[in-house]
Amino acid sequence: MQWNTLLSDSLKNNIEHWKRQITNQELAEKASFSQESAIAYSRLTAELSDILLGPVYKQNPHQLYIVSDGILSGLPFGTLSISPGYQGNTQSFQDINYLVKTLIITYLPSANALLIPSHNSKAKGEYVGFAPSYDSYLSAAPSRGVRSPLLHNVEEVQYASKTMAGKAILGEGASKETFLQKAPKANMLHLALHAFMDEDDPMQSALFFSEDNRDSSDALRAFEIYALSLQADLTILSACQSGSGPVTSAEGVLSLGRAFQYAGCSNLLVTQWKMDDKASLSVMKAFFKNLNNSPVSDALGKAKLAYLEQEDLAHPYYWGGWVSVGKNNTISINRTNYIPWLLGCIVFIISILAIKKRKNE
Repeated sequence: MQWNTLLSDSLKNNIEHWKRQITNQELAEKASFSQESAIAYSRLTAELSDILLGPVYKQNPHQLYIVSDGILSGLPFGTLSISPGYQGNTQSFQDINYLVKTLIITYLPSANALLIPSHNSKAKGEYVGFAPSYDSYLSAAPSRGVRSPLLHNVEEVQYASKTMAGKAILGEGASKETFLQKAPKANMLHLALHAFMDEDDPMQSALFFSEDNRDSSDALRAFEIYALSLQADLTILSACQSGSGPVTSAEGVLSLGRAFQYAGCSNLLVTQWKMDDKASLSVMKAFFKNLNNSPVSDALGKAKLAYLEQEDLAHPYYWGGWVSVGKNNTISINRTNYIPWLLGCIVFIISILAIKKRKNE
């Protein structure tokens, strides 16, 4: 379906209104505890979902793959509500009947992305997570797009590395140089840091491993990512607007996530706007908890539902910006099985003790 050719001016205005509501932190803070705002949001997005996805949803799908462009680029369909979600039973943003509650949603950056070959690794790499520090900034950042220290990125990577039985690279050790050394062999990459999305020159969009400065030598730019050869089954870009960028008809969204996919990453988790740092921690913990032996999009959907159940700030701004891009592979954690090794050690020790006892006798 080519949505752009079917959208009326009034529908485009409603889409822009939806976009402002879900991407603006100030509006989200004001609306979060307002029943009136929740009802209005549910009504607006139910109408949009009827128009945009009605024919598809009537087929009762379990999973939905989306390639969006134009005005719909960068909008997470999981934050739409389903009719009749607004008819009298909406008390808060937790109560809204979001699409994410019934559908597994996966995104493709463009139809051409299906033609990009997968760089499947024969070697089993490990999880490697990066959480730089930004100690030169004086005050903590509410989001990962503000030039300030991040309070929760280290905890996020530490939790993930423990859950995934991998390696956490933190603080000053999380440098661009270390990333370039470790990333090609990693089976799962996780970067929780500051980022910059350059609308005018997307090849200059960057991830920052130290101070958030576009002139820094520790900035990893999009054009450098395109030149990498990566094998990660899953890459998590826990940074602001890592899935956003200028939209082209041929290549789709020219985002940092797009660069990682071109470099060989099969599945991505990216963000569509400036994410709240604390909310990102909550969503990511739930994601990694649900990830083992689960498709990526399934785990992300469960993480969003867990967030809605546990957190007070349930406005879609806080959880809806995360999207899954790629082939939605099932991820298995390759934990080392130490039981045979330990049993062998015990048998060896018992044998040595038995031999010594016989000699003493």
